[in-house]
Amino acid sequence: MDSANDLLKEIIALKPGGELRTQQDTAVREISEAIQENKNLLLSAPTGSGKTLSYLIPVVFHGTRAVVSTATKQLSEQIIKIDVPFLAKSISQVSPHTEFTGVLLKGRENYYCFAKGDESAKLSSEADSLFGIMDMENVKGPDKSTLKGAAMAKEIQSIEKWVKTTKTGDRSEAPAVSDQTWRQFSSTTGECPGRTVCPFGSKCFSERARDEAKEADVVVTNHAVVAHDLIKEGDSVFGDRDVFIFDELHELDNYLTSAWGTKLSANIIKNALKLFGQLSELKTSDVDEIEKLGKKFNPVAKRIPEGLIQEEQPLLAELLNRLYVTSSRIAVTAQKVSSDKNENERKRKVGSIVAKAAGEIAQSSQLLLDDSVNTVRWVTITEEEVTLQAAPLRVGPQLQQALDERDAIMVGTSATITVSGSFDIPVHNLALDATTTPHKEVDLDSPFDYKNQAMLYIPAPDSFPAPVGADRQEHGEAVKKEVADLVSAMGGRTLALFTTTFAANDNAKYLRKKFPKMNILLQGDAPPSQLIEEFKNDEDSVLVATMGMWHGLDVPGPALSLVIMDKIPFKPMKDPLSLARQAWAEKTGRNGFMDVYVSDANIMLAQGAGRLVRAKTDRGVIAILDTRLVTKPYGRSMLKSLPNAKIFQDGKIVRDALRRLSESLKETK
Repeated sequence: MDSANDLLKEIIALKPGGELRTQQDTAVREISEAIQENKNLLLSAPTGSGKTLSYLIPVVFHGTRAVVSTATKQLSEQIIKIDVPFLAKSISQVSPHTEFTGVLLKGRENYYCFAKGDESAKLSSEADSLFGIMDMENVKGPDKSTLKGAAMAKEIQSIEKWVKTTKTGDRSEAPAVSDQTWRQFSSTTGECPGRTVCPFGSKCFSERARDEAKEADVVVTNHAVVAHDLIKEGDSVFGDRDVFIFDELHELDNYLTSAWGTKLSANIIKNALKLFGQLSELKTSDVDEIEKLGKKFNPVAKRIPEGLIQEEQPLLAELLNRLYVTSSRIAVTAQKVSSDKNENERKRKVGSIVAKAAGEIAQSSQLLLDDSVNTVRWVTITEEEVTLQAAPLRVGPQLQQALDERDAIMVGTSATITVSGSFDIPVHNLALDATTTPHKEVDLDSPFDYKNQAMLYIPAPDSFPAPVGADRQEHGEAVKKEVADLVSAMGGRTLALFTTTFAANDNAKYLRKKFPKMNILLQGDAPPSQLIEEFKNDEDSVLVATMGMWHGLDVPGPALSLVIMDKIPFKPMKDPLSLARQAWAEKTGRNGFMDVYVSDANIMLAQGAGRLVRAKTDRGVIAILDTRLVTKPYGRSMLKSLPNAKIFQDGKIVRDALRRLSESLKETK
């Protein structure tokens, strides 16, 4: 084979019912060129363009060591369970001499921890009444705590049985248990002392997965894991990778911001103190100092107005400096204990955990002391606590620096990269316009015929209130009525997306009262995977959801024929980080509102609209109940990012079309 595109054609020919898509052919050629010429690439790849094979095939053809990073577990598991095995099998047939290995790597908390399991077993033997398995049928009375304890005990037993046979320790392969139960058998990065200290380090599932990832040609993982690895010093899993492929690129900024930011509160310091008390080697004066500073934290932090920290705060600076110095000293002492081979395993383990906790406080204090333009600092106040937070003003420059240090390129792909049809904002936010590595932008056409497959409904401004100003409350009531009318016309088969939990709950309550015989599913009433499965199987149902399901949900076919969004999903206008980024953009001559708020809302809106048409046979309506899309300049610009369907503003015409579609779907059942 002379090119990756030749390999694509041979592999597609092996796929049952496979057809070579123009979009896929273009994507393979562009990614192959990016790998050969060592340049960054942004690839806007609409739903249905086959982007997974499009980036895997060039990687395999060129023998490139790559990381494929996604935002959702659903996509990463689909890649490793469906796409990678298919490609590996196909490669063995068309190019027997080409080797290809791909593995999935998750965050540490997704794997069974032998140390935690050992602790649980010890507690079980010491307190049989708490952890012993109870017979649910013999539990009498309305004591919910007893029932809950019995259910948890059964879950614990199922995990203990499963771990004896599992080869991966991966939660996705374990019996279904509650998060509370799983936490008893999993470890976070902060809790883990490391393989050299932990007595179970040699058989640790998480460490084994990391070892396999280092050897594999392609590692499928998630944005959070990559974010932490990119700034890690020392034992990096992805240190020798040539290409970082960021699928679901629209989510990358949020994950990098979270991983590279920090938060500090009195409770965090208090929890660290509990750990410090377990290590006798620490100086009493240091532990006492941390305790004093923990008690001073809230009084000092409460002096600062909630929101952005914009002025000098001498008392805060003094507190953070003392925290940094003392916690750094504790971290050094604890680290020495953890690496002392003369100490017993338990002491070394405690030393490692204390070193991590102290190190995190030191790092948080240091970042919160950074009053330069590169860091945004703010205060959040709730009834429970006061929290100081900090995050990078922009993640793009740090991302490009990390990639440059590894001599790696990035391929970013998503169905929603462009903003109003332009790459300008993502290029700027990712600092691709500042890096010395060249980059290219490619916008693929959609394989779907939206003009014949979908209608885009936006109510007429003269008959529908806007969701702002004096009309805000009227809009909420109008949405409830409009949603009910649309659902009634469609007879179910609806995904209703809302920007707030309150609106979702309020509309679900209204729909349940209006249609008592219809199955109204509400996000939060059950795990998302369970709700989605029920929605797929019950074509007459309605799924009411909030921001978590605006993207990632994949329900092809007639079960989803109507997508409703209550309004443009803008971030809160008082969000401190967004305000700081808006101000910085305006100082540099850019449009801050467009760069920050419109950009983010545009992507989410396009993601929500993208839930409707997932196959060439899908038909239906996308209803966005926000008149600003046709009355505001920024709204009209957002239309460029939405599916190229014909816009309708007469609700009666849309409802009549939904009734006809509903009748035709019933006839084909």
